[in-house]
Amino acid sequence: RSVVFVPILLIGHARRVTWRPSLAALTIAAVVALVLVAPLAWPYLTAARTVGGRTTEEVTRYSATLTSYLSSPELSRVWGWTANRWGSPELRLFPGLLAFALAMVGLVAAPRARAVLYLLTLIAAVELSFGLNGVVYRALFTHVDAVQGFRATARFAVIGSAALAVLAAFGSAYLMERASRRLQPTLAAGLLLALAAEGWNRPVALTDAEPVEPPPVYQVLAKAAPGTILELPLPEPDELPGQDRKSTRLNS
Repeated sequence: RSVVFVPILLIGHARRVTWRPSLAALTIAAVVALVLVAPLAWPYLTAARTVGGRTTEEVTRYSATLTSYLSSPELSRVWGWTANRWGSPELRLFPGLLAFALAMVGLVAAPRARAVLYLLTLIAAVELSFGLNGVVYRALFTHVDAVQGFRATARFAVIGSAALAVLAAFGSAYLMERASRRLQPTLAAGLLLALAAEGWNRPVALTDAEPVEPPPVYQVLAKAAPGTILELPLPEPDELPGQDRKSTRLNS
């Protein structure tokens, strides 16, 4: 996000930026970020070199399309009917009609530099969420090894949702400013209630689990001498567990 957001922020406020202190602060922030991320990134990169990146089939499966942004999770009381029409798990990215409408108001009413800043951030995030269905991420996937470990590129939509939320806040502020002082509390309460109603979800269905006794084979293994245990079928080396077709055929 910073790779997109920070340059746009600097360009959008170029006239008011004091470049030397700003670049110094950004350099310090980058160094701190690298120091904090390095302990996690190094094992990740080492594992990626050992087992390879994600396959194109796997990344494509979790790459968004335009219709993904018309689909909501099935738990949504208002938009849940769209879940299986235009989306699949992890590809249900509809942000809500009211948030979108308020963002359109904010895009017109907000100061130009700020509106453009968050609009470009939104566009960049949506384009990256397309993954191998888009242009930018496909180029990165081909030429930059570091991004080949991403599986669900649709999650870039989270950044887009954040940018959309800021634009929606600009729109809400504009409407509040246009309303009379007497109507402002009512308008604020109405917007909050409408957003809450549109985002109202059904509870996740949970059931009590029955206690399960381990199969006899595990009771035997618990008493066995130390050694190596191999459980079949084996997952494919280049896929997530569960993709066991070849191993299953070999064992059968």
